[in-house]
Amino acid sequence: MITAHRHRLAANTGKEQALMDLFPAFRDTLANLSSMTVKELQGGRPLAKWRILTDLPFDTRLSARQVKSAYNQVHAAHASWLALLETAVREAITASTLTGIRRTTLHRINSRHAWWATDLTLPWRQTPGGELIHATHTYAEKHPEKCVWVPVDPADLRLARHLAKHTSARKVRRPDLSRVRTLVLDSTIARPERPTGATEYSWWVTVATLVRGKPVRIPLKNNTYFENLAAQPGAKVAGVIQLHLETTGAGQPAGAAISLLLNTPDALQRETGTVVGLDFGMANALFATSDGRLLGQRMLRTLKSWDQRLTEIAAEHQSRGLRLRDNPEYRALNKRIKDFVTNEIGRVLNILARENGEDRIRELVVERLDFRGHGMSRAMNRLLTRTGRACVKARLAALGPKHGITVTEVGSAYTSQECSGCGYTAKANRRGRHFGCRFCGKKLHCDINAARAIRGRRSIPLTDHHSALQRRTTLQRLDQRHRQRWGPGPAAGADPGLAGARAAGQPSCLAGKSTGFHGIPCNYVLYMR
Repeated sequence: MITAHRHRLAANTGKEQALMDLFPAFRDTLANLSSMTVKELQGGRPLAKWRILTDLPFDTRLSARQVKSAYNQVHAAHASWLALLETAVREAITASTLTGIRRTTLHRINSRHAWWATDLTLPWRQTPGGELIHATHTYAEKHPEKCVWVPVDPADLRLARHLAKHTSARKVRRPDLSRVRTLVLDSTIARPERPTGATEYSWWVTVATLVRGKPVRIPLKNNTYFENLAAQPGAKVAGVIQLHLETTGAGQPAGAAISLLLNTPDALQRETGTVVGLDFGMANALFATSDGRLLGQRMLRTLKSWDQRLTEIAAEHQSRGLRLRDNPEYRALNKRIKDFVTNEIGRVLNILARENGEDRIRELVVERLDFRGHGMSRAMNRLLTRTGRACVKARLAALGPKHGITVTEVGSAYTSQECSGCGYTAKANRRGRHFGCRFCGKKLHCDINAARAIRGRRSIPLTDHHSALQRRTTLQRLDQRHRQRWGPGPAAGADPGLAGARAAGQPSCLAGKSTGFHGIPCNYVLYMR
């Protein structure tokens, strides 16, 4: 596991200014290299990991080694972008009405990131009946003589290009490196080292500046938490560093900081413990767990009070025709909210991860996150979406290598309406913070019920609700699971239909039957007991 640990500089003004001067030059170079990379991708060329960086078509104040370090950052950013774009396009294809060979072809174009290819030939396997089926890349390499190589229809390539363009414009925007505030400097231009002699500083960093032959050597203020981690067996400080540009509330440069990267051995996977479902509530608490806990309840109250103040400031500035970003109180409050959300999420997840004994968690089952709603203003929803979602995903991803906890993600559609007891799903089940199943009569806190429903989807993962078609499919699968458990439907054999039964506020298997214990059909009572 690689983690970044920020250190303050113990440098004079001249050395710190030399580091800050790197940002304008690096930003220009990063923007130009990024533009070149995108043009190559859209011209049908794959993302190049290595390239010759001489005779560039633009001027730069960076040295050759600094340009190579800048391209490494560009490559990492665009590789991440392509992976996210692939996921988004795959979801669009899955949610479409396309079928057969064309649907498979689009999936294969997407997996190859060949959206902008001018021509493409794919390997297929032919069945004895003459039908073409998908041939994997590994199979095609091992058995090329058994494959049928078929050129892709230009219409399919145009459709793939349209999907990539639409998705990139609306969901997964390409990286903008012209305003980065963190530079990743390779070991060829930045080198952290421990001092050989006695000194009050544990680490020094040598960084190449814009002046050739005149690097700066800067001491870092001690970071106790980092030193404790670095002293653990197997921990190793990486040669790469992160250089941060710190700014004021108005966005003006205020200084520099350096993060050292620490590579520590991953924790062993936990083989004993409990499986806990985790629901991101935001209505009553930060998290609800399937074992009945509501964690971070004060967070929502605090955010709502801050949101009220943000709304007042926004209304006042709008009436006066002023820009919000020029208001120091507004900027300070936004920063305070970001820090508060980040710290609260980290605190709660650390509480869950550090539990010991028989109750310790070996697996967390979570849903895909959505921070919208819950009585917040649109500005607050945007703020939470940008900060909270990214923070939760990063913290959840770190639970495995840091604590050995497995994190399983399931679809979030209808988790608030599904009964964690019998599996019946209906909008009428939930009333505010109270959950009362219309089928079995189970009553529970809505967020705790959702956490238990999420845990119940661990064994049968369901798709998410990115489209109306996927939501209908999820609802049908939930209804099918419920029918398989409790019965096929009315005794007469005439199923009134899913839509009609749900519109009436009761499950289809209750239609035409007398009810007994907690509204359960009489012939089900003995089975449940």
